[in-house]
Amino acid sequence: MSGSEFNDAASVVSDKQAILQGSVSTVICNHTGFTEILALVLSPLHPAFTPSVTFKSTILGGLAKGLQSIFINRESSLEGRNRTVETIMRRQKNIEEEGMPFSPITIFAEGTTSNGKSIMKFKRGGFVSLRPVQPCFIKLSSGTTVRPCYDVLPIECLAIMFLSTLWPTFCTLYIMPVFRPTQWMIDNHKEKGEKEWEIYAECVRDAMCKAGKFPRFKDQPLKEKRAYEYFFNKKSDTLELTTDEGKVLNWDASFFDKGQKGERSKLVAEDRVDSSSNLNNEKTQTGGDRK
Repeated sequence: MSGSEFNDAASVVSDKQAILQGSVSTVICNHTGFTEILALVLSPLHPAFTPSVTFKSTILGGLAKGLQSIFINRESSLEGRNRTVETIMRRQKNIEEEGMPFSPITIFAEGTTSNGKSIMKFKRGGFVSLRPVQPCFIKLSSGTTVRPCYDVLPIECLAIMFLSTLWPTFCTLYIMPVFRPTQWMIDNHKEKGEKEWEIYAECVRDAMCKAGKFPRFKDQPLKEKRAYEYFFNKKSDTLELTTDEGKVLNWDASFFDKGQKGERSKLVAEDRVDSSSNLNNEKTQTGGDRK
């Protein structure tokens, strides 16, 4: 389930020992769904997690408690998010300064799940304290019929599809060396952000993308990912996304209306509207379609 590819094996061993001895309190990992959680639990890191408080009452809530996880209120207000960050910082201090026997805490710094093919921009929770972190990432085998990524599909549909596939999916966990922020890093990478934690987070993300050969796409706002998820699951009637080229694309609920005649989706992009108008003008002038 796990693997690592580094030149300096002694450094990796010492970094793992540092984690196990409690001197490094935070594990940073990409998040696709449940596969990386199983991989991390079975790895030498054996970390805790930060599930929602609603998870406490589920069947797996006892497992999360046994791992010394922190149950967090997923509040949307700034005050609520600040409380979440303070809770994480308190656990980091408990481990690194007070020597309390807690497992390192895993932060899925993207703030959501993805399809595992890239790494989204990191949130501040694990980086505000500027403490060392243990980066790691998972890679899922390609060519499988159903990828176990909890990105858009409802968990019930995903579970049925995944359990119905005939081909196994392999998950590999790569554990990188501990990343320790320095003042040199802050001073020489100011283009990565306005605040020190932003610079730190982007440097860690860059290292993970380079080690895992993840492509660097333009940072998509988390709200667009959630908007796509809500629209796909019919929780909203409209969807508006902006492409990397700056095009604005819009869909409405007719996309799902099978009984409606004509186009089932309304796709609007400024450049496409212009090209469509030009084509109609050409048809009018020539008296028919051009072949």
